[in-house]
Amino acid sequence: MYTGSAKAAEEAKQTALAVLEGQSQFAEVRLERWDASGEEWRGPEEPAGHDDKQGPGRLRSTATALLKGAAGAAMRGDF
Repeated sequence: MYTGSAKAAEEAKQTALAVLEGQSQFAEVRLERWDASGEEWRGPEEPAGHDDKQGPGRLRSTATALLKGAAGAAMRGDF
């Protein structure tokens, strides 16, 4: 899941965890941002590479994949 800010990513994380908890599912969720100069994902608080300009960056959450998996399992009746 991609968001435009750390605040939006945190809200998405909390929503995803609440949905999963409501289905008796649990997941580990992490927030990361793309470091264009290092061409890698970093933690939101990690320092940027030498050429990385400060900005909101893009944060991603593994919650999307987990929600898709939970939704698929629910549709199949796996739980």
